[in-house]
Amino acid sequence: MTPVESDAVDNHCNRLGRAAGFFFMMNSPARVMCVERKASRTRALEDIVNRMDEAEWAGSITEGGTLAEDAGERAADIVLLDLDLPGPNNPFAAVEILRHKRPTARAIVYSRHVRRNDIERAFAAGAWGFVSKREGASAIAAAIPKVMDDEYVMGPDVEAALMRGN
Repeated sequence: MTPVESDAVDNHCNRLGRAAGFFFMMNSPARVMCVERKASRTRALEDIVNRMDEAEWAGSITEGGTLAEDAGERAADIVLLDLDLPGPNNPFAAVEILRHKRPTARAIVYSRHVRRNDIERAFAAGAWGFVSKREGASAIAAAIPKVMDDEYVMGPDVEAALMRGN
């Protein structure tokens, strides 16, 4: 990420007014849910999250149209969102609605197609992380503790796409 892009992310974070240290002060594990249509990826993420001391599985849904409501019902702190979900619902809009309706919840977006425009749109909508599916479920799950520690996360494929400009 270039210094200009880094400043843009910092400015975005400041405009959103997110409370630093929110997860650090939590006494219980962060509740993690995912929005994923493939059962195999959902199971892999669930298995990894269930092995984490700082997180617990809150369940999954297969489309993002009711993300904010489902995250609220499940008391989700972290939402893992597949950007490649089919259907009429815009995943960027789902992240933005989540940010407004559940401001303490944090979204980590993952996608097979890592494109600059998608990365920028995800962070502009309020995502805290963006990871490539090619990096695997463990890389997606590895973003969870970083986001809990108030860090914005980009996987290596995402950083490379930004540096290439595509």
